[in-house]
Amino acid sequence: MILKVDFSAVYFVNTAGNSPLHLCARKGNVTTFDDIVNCCPDSVDLADGNGKNVLHIAIENVKAELVRHILGKKSLAELINHRDNDGNTPLHTAAAKQDERCIFELLKKETLNRKLMNNEGQTAFDVLFIHEISRYSLTWYMAAQIMNSAFWRGDEIAIDHHLGKTFYLLAETVRPTRKENVEKLLVVATLVATVTFAAAFTLPGGYSNDGPSAGGAVLGMMPFFKAFLLTDTLAMLCSTLAVVTVVMDPRQSDKWLDLTDLLVRCSFILMGTAFGTGVYVVLAPDCMWLANGVLFLTLCLPLFTVFQFYYWAKKVFCRAVDLRPYVTEHLREEALCRMVTPTS
Repeated sequence: MILKVDFSAVYFVNTAGNSPLHLCARKGNVTTFDDIVNCCPDSVDLADGNGKNVLHIAIENVKAELVRHILGKKSLAELINHRDNDGNTPLHTAAAKQDERCIFELLKKETLNRKLMNNEGQTAFDVLFIHEISRYSLTWYMAAQIMNSAFWRGDEIAIDHHLGKTFYLLAETVRPTRKENVEKLLVVATLVATVTFAAAFTLPGGYSNDGPSAGGAVLGMMPFFKAFLLTDTLAMLCSTLAVVTVVMDPRQSDKWLDLTDLLVRCSFILMGTAFGTGVYVVLAPDCMWLANGVLFLTLCLPLFTVFQFYYWAKKVFCRAVDLRPYVTEHLREEALCRMVTPTS
């Protein structure tokens, strides 16, 4: 209705420099976006106070559907390489947001100029690495896909100039964080090993003092007692192995982070299961419902950790994706040299 009365309202901006079209892009409303653009096609040329166009804003607010819609319009093709006040293109913005949907939508367009750098001399690939490093959740798979889509097509992009510097920054930033995580895991693994070791000699039900089985476990013949001993032993072995893995080669301990993490997670699951089976053995003769309840609650721990393990395995797999197959031998050697001796 407003457009029919006075279409000039489309060109009004607020104190932040946002026009109605910018606010529409922020919300991701495709229908309203089309209404405004059809009425005032040149309104897409407006930039906000930071120099961002509607494509920047849609990506910044993770509106993948609107991004796909904008990129599908040939009349809006020039938006894809537009730079804001910081020199960032929409691809830079998508890399900073780590939104693979928007990244892949942009990479599909032949008009995309992947060589553009921002005011800090960074390509979108550099921005992706820097932002991922800061959060210690480096998505190697996403980076590899960008290299495969953007770099492996024969484009002479800033990779030749920036790859070594970026990998050096990656290594120097992640290494201290990994060492800190290893130290924390070492403390946790030591505590688990101590608790499970003590539990093995403080048996549920105690020891027998009479008869031929004197000195043996009173509840030793119960199946759940055997399950207690088995899970407790495995928990101690996993936690001890985690400690040994770190202690045997302290200088390379950060390289064993993933294995140490897995062992500590397994020891937690086994320790919780040992607790449940141990309590069950003690309570079952007198209060079966309570014993079953405790056992059920403790067995929920492995089920919960399955989801945690999924994200952990996904993270490890992503880090395991090697970027080197996408880079020439010359660039690999250059990157390794710069990691040892960073250039100014």
